[in-house]
Amino acid sequence: PDAGTASGPGPGIDPTWLDRVKKKIETIEARGSKVVLVRLPVGRENPKPGSPDPLVEAVSRLGLPLVDLQARAERDGVTISYTDGLHLAPSSAEQVSKWLSEEFP
Repeated sequence: PDAGTASGPGPGIDPTWLDRVKKKIETIEARGSKVVLVRLPVGRENPKPGSPDPLVEAVSRLGLPLVDLQARAERDGVTISYTDGLHLAPSSAEQVSKWLSEEFP
């Protein structure tokens, strides 16, 4: 089913999603945490490279930084593996953790 895009929800998606997400982000940040969106390399549930990119628009509309680990994996020539197409394999989870620690020391 169509899940919609950052500019609008698909069928069956709450049209107030953007306001609700913004409020949750404000609550999290008010408690001292930083919210970022992380794009993981392509897995079963992630978009294929070159497909429409609602994440970029969502980042813009929510005012959040984007950590693009898909681009990082391509740049570094690293293949990220998944146990089931959705969850990172242990070695890939270690690599992703390393990248994130470099982004947010």
